[in-house]
Amino acid sequence: MTKSNLPHSMHKEFHNLSRKLTYMTILLVCLLALIFWGIGLEVVGNTATIVGGFFILLAIFTFQIPQITYKYMLNKYKNNPENLAALGSNWSEFRDRAMQRK
Repeated sequence: MTKSNLPHSMHKEFHNLSRKLTYMTILLVCLLALIFWGIGLEVVGNTATIVGGFFILLAIFTFQIPQITYKYMLNKYKNNPENLAALGSNWSEFRDRAMQRK
């Protein structure tokens, strides 16, 4: 892999991982909804509060998917200085470059 293609491939990997994580999250929610619907679970009273809290946590997690992906890639390439340099020095810098390449 040439040095000029490295940043492009890193951004492509970042977007692919983020997309897969988002799809897995959506699949989990759909499966849980299908299971709850299948067993006839009614969400009332305290159960509604718990389900509401779950959706709030899910929204927070979904919002953090890109940053989680970036941290995963930092950990994955911690022993490869060339790839680490392509990721950038911090999340804000990488996010700005990644969103421009989209």
